[in-house]
Amino acid sequence: MAIEEVARYMVLKALAGRQHIVDAIYECIVGGGSVSSVAARHGLSKHQLRGYVNRVMEHSGSYARAAAFVKALYPHVKKIRPVVRCKGDSCTCSLCRDRVVLAAAENHIKYRHWDVVEEYVEAVLALVLRSVKRERGG
Repeated sequence: MAIEEVARYMVLKALAGRQHIVDAIYECIVGGGSVSSVAARHGLSKHQLRGYVNRVMEHSGSYARAAAFVKALYPHVKKIRPVVRCKGDSCTCSLCRDRVVLAAAENHIKYRHWDVVEEYVEAVLALVLRSVKRERGG
């Protein structure tokens, strides 16, 4: 399902300590902010942010679906605490205690801790479903 792919994408970013990217995606897609201004506010280049937004759009299939998915997922993904923690230039994965280069944090999590990613995705999707049911009165 498309929402699962968007959830995986956003969860992986959050677990890697890249919440500013999740925030920027939300501001662009849901908030309607310009790529240039949002990117500058979050310390990204407009090209990087455009790539992140395009990835979400590819997973979603349309702008309207991307906006709905990101809007529903964001409050839950925002609460995820990173598993990669950095002090200065030194980063450590709290799951396996391996040293991780910040630029490779997402790949480390993806290839070493995919089961954790999937657990978070399932939890986030369950929370989204519960929110939707509550809004519909069921």
